[in-house]
Amino acid sequence: LALAIAPRNASTYAALGFTHHLRGDPDGAIELYHQSLSLKPDDTFTCEMLKEALKDVLLATSDPLSLPPMSAPGGAAASAVGVGRGASVVKMDVSAAHSVL
Repeated sequence: LALAIAPRNASTYAALGFTHHLRGDPDGAIELYHQSLSLKPDDTFTCEMLKEALKDVLLATSDPLSLPPMSAPGGAAASAVGVGRGASVVKMDVSAAHSVL
């Protein structure tokens, strides 16, 4: 319902992502955090929560380098977003995310 009312609101996607994260679905949370950051890339809360969700996925995988590739709509390879100092957003491959986290 929230997305139907405000589909271009970054906070809506961040809140839904946080809900997925709390319910134990970090993959769903990551997707929603990405959608939120596409609308508001400087959102410190969403950047931090994305970082935590990526950590959760990497820690749940016995070998982080064996993660299956993510695909974006249209079949293009997707990338994960990591956070550098000062809340800047840096795009990288998911396979490289373990070196940042």
